[in-house]
Amino acid sequence: MRTSDREMKKETSKMYDYGAKDVLGKLLPVVDNFERALAAIPEEDKERPFEAGVDKIYKSLMTSLESIESNRWNVKANRLTRRSITQ
Repeated sequence: MRTSDREMKKETSKMYDYGAKDVLGKLLPVVDNFERALAAIPEEDKERPFEAGVDKIYKSLMTSLESIESNRWNVKANRLTRRSITQ
């Protein structure tokens, strides 16, 4: 019975990892788009409400991604790496 429980936990963990990897892989283009949008904002416009809102949404997304076992998914210095998702 214990062997069966361990195998079940191991399989459940694999399914979780696969699902999380899939979700994070789909979010990576969103992160890239936010970064491109933020890079395109002229310095003098960064404090305008819309531009500041985009920055806040980006930071919120990155905080959420970092909370998903950051060392497992390699979220470092506000950057989710493609390598961490594709491995």
